[in-house]
Amino acid sequence: LEMASPEVEEVVAAHKGHIVPFLGAACSMFAPTSLPSWWAFVNSVLQSIEDQVPEAKQIEFTKTIGQITQQPNSPIRLMDVTEILYNRLGSHYLTVISALANHQTNTFHQWIASHIATQTFPAILTTNFDNCIEDAVRALGIPVKTLTGNQETDSIMLAHEHERFVASGKVCCVVVSSPKMFEVLAGMPGIVGKVGFVFLFKIHGCASDPSTCVDTVSQRQQGLAASIAHRLNEILARFALIFLGAGGGDLEKNLNYFRLQAMKDQARVFWLAPPNFPDPPVFQELRDALHERFQVIKAAIPGQFGGHNADLHQRIRKWGESTTEMWCRICCIDMALKAQLPEANIISLAAPFCTLASGTTDTHKVAVITQRLSKLAKSATAKIAVMCGDVVELLRGDRKSKHWERQLQKALRIACSAITIARKEFPDPREFPDFWVCNILLALVLREMGDLDNGRIFYQDAWKLALMAGNLKGQEVCEKILKQVPSLSTPPHERADVQINTTVTPEDLVVFPMGLDNTNVTSLSIPEHVMLKAMLHRALLTSDRVAVPPQIVLNSRKFVMELLVENGHLREEYLALIRPMLPHSAKLPSGEMLQLKTSEHPLLEYRVKYMVENPGYLHEDIPLSIIEQIDGFYHKHPQLLFWFTLDGIATAYGRRTASLLELENTPHLFPKLEHELRQVLPSMSQFVKMCTADNQALTRTQMYQYSNLFPEKPCSAENFQEIFKDKLGKLSEEDRQKILEGRNLVYNQPWLYGTVSKELSDAAYTTNLPLAYNLSLVLNADQELHFQLVAPCLSLEQNPKRLTIHSSCASFAATEFAQLDVNDVIALRGSQSGQQFFSALHSRETPHVVRSRAVAFAKILETHLVSPQNRKLPAPTNWLTSLLCGVKHSKHSTTEKQPLATVEALPEDVLDSLVVMVTKTRGIVPMYVIPSLTFPGAAVMSRVN
Repeated sequence: LEMASPEVEEVVAAHKGHIVPFLGAACSMFAPTSLPSWWAFVNSVLQSIEDQVPEAKQIEFTKTIGQITQQPNSPIRLMDVTEILYNRLGSHYLTVISALANHQTNTFHQWIASHIATQTFPAILTTNFDNCIEDAVRALGIPVKTLTGNQETDSIMLAHEHERFVASGKVCCVVVSSPKMFEVLAGMPGIVGKVGFVFLFKIHGCASDPSTCVDTVSQRQQGLAASIAHRLNEILARFALIFLGAGGGDLEKNLNYFRLQAMKDQARVFWLAPPNFPDPPVFQELRDALHERFQVIKAAIPGQFGGHNADLHQRIRKWGESTTEMWCRICCIDMALKAQLPEANIISLAAPFCTLASGTTDTHKVAVITQRLSKLAKSATAKIAVMCGDVVELLRGDRKSKHWERQLQKALRIACSAITIARKEFPDPREFPDFWVCNILLALVLREMGDLDNGRIFYQDAWKLALMAGNLKGQEVCEKILKQVPSLSTPPHERADVQINTTVTPEDLVVFPMGLDNTNVTSLSIPEHVMLKAMLHRALLTSDRVAVPPQIVLNSRKFVMELLVENGHLREEYLALIRPMLPHSAKLPSGEMLQLKTSEHPLLEYRVKYMVENPGYLHEDIPLSIIEQIDGFYHKHPQLLFWFTLDGIATAYGRRTASLLELENTPHLFPKLEHELRQVLPSMSQFVKMCTADNQALTRTQMYQYSNLFPEKPCSAENFQEIFKDKLGKLSEEDRQKILEGRNLVYNQPWLYGTVSKELSDAAYTTNLPLAYNLSLVLNADQELHFQLVAPCLSLEQNPKRLTIHSSCASFAATEFAQLDVNDVIALRGSQSGQQFFSALHSRETPHVVRSRAVAFAKILETHLVSPQNRKLPAPTNWLTSLLCGVKHSKHSTTEKQPLATVEALPEDVLDSLVVMVTKTRGIVPMYVIPSLTFPGAAVMSRVN
């Protein structure tokens, strides 16, 4: 099949095997598929809801809402419609997406399938939910397999499909449609483009499993899972991207949603756009970011566009019927209020509820209707909604009344109970988008009682909860409350006056964070720069300074551009707490020695000459101007540089890796792959001997090239033989074949060898610097594997070392560590408990003493790091009397009670906005898990005497 557009065919032909299509909704709008655009789909959903509500049909509800959304400065937007449906219907809303499954394919799907068959495209990216591509591929007799998200199961499946390809030559189309599935591929670098497989990456999920689908603003606000972002990074670095049938809506508010901003220095993008349509605003943003690497192709996809899909509309109507009249009516009320429809229309829609509840028809107060409605539903959210509504009504009371104190006491008790129920029912607060309402109400009650310290804490928790859930309304209301009730704002600490201390003393405790490694995937869930920030902050709360190797501070784009740089400015507060590790000298490919210790600008010189200009070094793209600023800071503060001898650690890495590969116990540490590992260990061992011959030093880059572990720069069999041509030429035929045959096994089966090869390559590397220079460590339990691997090798050395791992006393969500500002970290380090904890580590106290000091410090950290759902609630009993202008009353006290602290009255519109939406079903299951970091996670290194 050929497309009628020669422009597209020309681009595809020019990049055969090296271009990835990104398919938008328009691809499935051609007949006979005739699926609707996103808005047309939402319109059909809205129509199915209108059909269940007679009063909505009378006012042509769907048509009316559609017209209002098109008006300038409309009170309701297209995205608001799906958000209201999600907020009211919960996970039930996503079930309507299953209506998009199993429809006829069109010629465009068949064209894509034909190129999958020839592996013209190594992968396909799409935000479409339908499975038309899969059906078109099956029609050609090509097998389609969907990953399960289970590492072992999927590895076996991929191995089987590869064997079948070798036997038949028929490619396999592998569908990846959830973060769990993307996580499986994280341990298989270089698999995209592997002969025998074409991957269909459905980054917003698949209609055949609605729970995987991303269709709401809240979900988009939470961001793509890191496992998906990693795959996008690899594709943008290795392949050109061509957008087909896409309007760019997902990029309008966030150009980096598909990683195009982060990868702007490498991405090459083509975009097919209809000839007679104006360019969307995102095109100019892409031109500004990518320059000549962004090209618009003005051409049309052939075929009949649009048409009516009766089967789809029938399925959507059935979904509307399953939603029931009650919930359809509720959705109509919400949208009518948001769209500011005439009062008569809203009263008409709400009348049945008001009659049933014998309540008012005051449609300007959403809270009233919601509370009446809550009594009709039986669910956790309904109960919480009633309780929150009661708190709102109590806060509306007369503050001069003699019963005001009693009302506040009751409001406090109810607010705490609502939070308790919410925490029990929704351990992950992202499943309850209105969780923030409970916390903001508690904050307002505490503020009325004069307890501003706790009020501010619970206000911050409310903000965090809205942010975690991607609840834009919650974020907007929190901002509005802060403007109208400024007393809830946290007094800024002396950020502007924080003195940058660059003094270095011999007693300083310098730690090495195991997770700061530019080849490690630090997180498969939350965005990686968030995880990096969390690990750095945790390390800084465990030490005086953090030693960071050069491959991070000079060659990790995420670390530099998404952590050290904030809003375009380099945070020097971080630099003052970091000790960049640099070798005294480094040997360049030319044989010349780069003398860094005597250089005026060692960081800049190392980056440019040893990394960027070195063809054997895989450097990441970081603007030189930023490196110059980093170098300039350390030029002013040279005492912060941590110098080491490269030769010493280079030989140690080779020695330990060689021992690790030869030890009999090594395969036992990977029981599920013990047999397969024994097949390749002799080859890997021979490779290490080859690289270390003639007193040469082994590098981790060489190990990664052997195992093809660089996802963005894969090393093919031809590349490998070219890179190591001279070394291979010096071997006997038998030894050369041993290396190449084992290497081919590893290269061709990343699903078997990817993860284990990486562990074997990393173990001696990540432990090398801290072992050589007696640095203490900060690590999680899962990072102890490297020490298990290396420990037997250490016992064979002349100067053995000992690692004392201190058991951790607390655990905090990584997002909480990451939300700290660097100045918050500095303030916490300077606290009394922080100083006592550091002192215990400095003096190498016993684990018992260190733990007791860590416990005391963790209590201080809890105020800043405890997750909102774990925050200790105030005890309602007699809480009020302890707040009366500092006067504490016993039950026998005869002292007259003093009035509560004077605070400004709460604006009515603030209270009106504090409504918990009752949902038909639980909220959408979050797309990824938020990991925790233990504290202190300290492992103190000491030499064995």
